[in-house]
Amino acid sequence: MESKPLNKTVTIASTEAEVPQKLAAQRAKYGMLIDANGNEFVVPDYTLKQIYDAIPKECFERNVFKSLRYLFQDLALITLTFLTFSKYVTPDYIPFTIVRFALWTLYSFMQMIFGCGIWILAHECGHMAFSQYKTFNDTIGLILHSALLVPYFSWKITHKYHHKGVGNMATDTAFTPPTRLSYSQGFNKTIEEIAELAEEAPIYSFLESAAQHLFTWQLYTLTMMGVGESWFQKKAAREGVANPEKNEDGSIKRTYGLSGSLFNPYSPYFNELDTKLIYLTDAALLVTFSLLYSIGNTYGWWNLVVWYCIPYVLINSCVIFIASLQHLDPSMPHYNSDTWTFIRGAASTIDRDFGFIGRYFWHSANETHVLHHHIGTIPHYHAVRATDAIKPVMGIHYRSDRAGIWNVMDTFRKVSSACQWVESSAGSANEGNGVLFFRGLGPMQYQGDHSL
Repeated sequence: MESKPLNKTVTIASTEAEVPQKLAAQRAKYGMLIDANGNEFVVPDYTLKQIYDAIPKECFERNVFKSLRYLFQDLALITLTFLTFSKYVTPDYIPFTIVRFALWTLYSFMQMIFGCGIWILAHECGHMAFSQYKTFNDTIGLILHSALLVPYFSWKITHKYHHKGVGNMATDTAFTPPTRLSYSQGFNKTIEEIAELAEEAPIYSFLESAAQHLFTWQLYTLTMMGVGESWFQKKAAREGVANPEKNEDGSIKRTYGLSGSLFNPYSPYFNELDTKLIYLTDAALLVTFSLLYSIGNTYGWWNLVVWYCIPYVLINSCVIFIASLQHLDPSMPHYNSDTWTFIRGAASTIDRDFGFIGRYFWHSANETHVLHHHIGTIPHYHAVRATDAIKPVMGIHYRSDRAGIWNVMDTFRKVSSACQWVESSAGSANEGNGVLFFRGLGPMQYQGDHSL
């Protein structure tokens, strides 16, 4: 049953009309909450029940055959691309080195696009959105993620905590931004000194940012990069450190060691029941490494680098890149534990339209990420309809950016400049001190399209 445009319009209009009244009441409790765009922020007040009630029941139905059809489509694209390039992009067919180099560069880009689709379907397995059968989902997810050298069960467990704590500075396990103090301490300089260096060495800053995004996934799996305060408390307790070193603001001084690795069954992320799943994950990755070793030994190590290693780096860096854009926007808040709620965290995300590539190859994951953080079990082929259904409920709290994939690098540049650390607003008070907003070295120039 399609939603009625007339009702949607009335709901949105009434929501916007209530904003001045809500802000007046909010100021008494929170003070002035100002985002990085300079706009006053309204704290979300809808409920999860309203979200569930707004979505047609058919959107919750998972069809294993439909999911498999999308999976076979992605596998066919990857396989056909590999067979075509490995057979024809050779000196026998193309004698010019520069042409072969250009074509293999195209190959890497194509496999990055198709491989991200595989990554996203494995992600659906971890959310029980691929089918209604848990063992089937975990089997498919383990195979797909292991083929991409992603630790499936380790990721699944920590990703569950990300969804339970998104936007929470203490408990999120993926996109916890630094505070102003920890950001400056990371450079061992003041914010003003960092800004001056960025202006004097823009090329270095760009190259450093590019290198970080190419290998952020590997660092995340090894060192607990980007996780919240509570996980470092657990890490200290697990290591027997009774009084871990603190920063000036009272937070734990973070140390990034391999004890927090996703490959470590005794990482602070995992409990005793998880241990066997982490061992299974590591065993599956060893099988993948063995197959890769055999391929390199048989067909040549340079072929392995071109066929697999370069696409592997690009696929996982692309996943991190698009996921970052789902969680970075100057209008977004983050919350301390005492002000965070599930709805507030779920609303602290944004949908970005990546056009044909996003909707077809990446299964609308970017265009429906806000919905996904409210309800993770809805399969991607129902997500667009479900997103349309929740927009009236969320009202002004729904964020979307329609700049498109061709402007994605400019979007990323502007967002990265504006979203480098978080801090409370100058005019906040009482509970409002626990609502934190992005700040950055660049001017507040980015204005996302938060239209409904």
